[in-house]
Amino acid sequence: MQIASKSQVKGCWLLLVTVVSMLLGNLASAKSPDEASLRAAVVLGILRFTEWQPPIDSSKPITICFLGDVQSKDKLVQASSRVTVKGHAVDTKNVISLPQTDVCSVLIIGDEWSGQYPTGVGSQLTVCDSCRFGNQTAINLVKRNQRIGFEINMPYVQANNISFSSSLLELASRINR
Repeated sequence: MQIASKSQVKGCWLLLVTVVSMLLGNLASAKSPDEASLRAAVVLGILRFTEWQPPIDSSKPITICFLGDVQSKDKLVQASSRVTVKGHAVDTKNVISLPQTDVCSVLIIGDEWSGQYPTGVGSQLTVCDSCRFGNQTAINLVKRNQRIGFEINMPYVQANNISFSSSLLELASRINR
């Protein structure tokens, strides 16, 4: 098996972001995608390189839940009816408290959430999208130099039985160990 070079991985990532942006309808116009669309594209890209333990039942969707004011929410809701991730449909759900997150494969936490952050939630990917406590989630979306990137909190990832492909790890802005 041949290992992809870093430039090939970045090229694949750029292609993935472009395709997802097209699905979100922003490249149909002549203007650049807005920040919310880019954040949504990054989240969907991350899901393609994520493994849950135990694996999500193949007959069930990947459920993305939103807690707080999530910047990418509207774009993810729009895209959810048109995309699949690893053969799974994508479903979305608003939640207002942590006990409601049991059905979530992915929990995206936004600004305005002042409650307790999830710990020991089992096999659930947590993403900080403009939240104040990115170090308490597996993924923290960050904006630097007008680009959306992401940081990975490995202790949190490992504690929640999630793994990422090496290709995704290479694309992270920072990996906290």
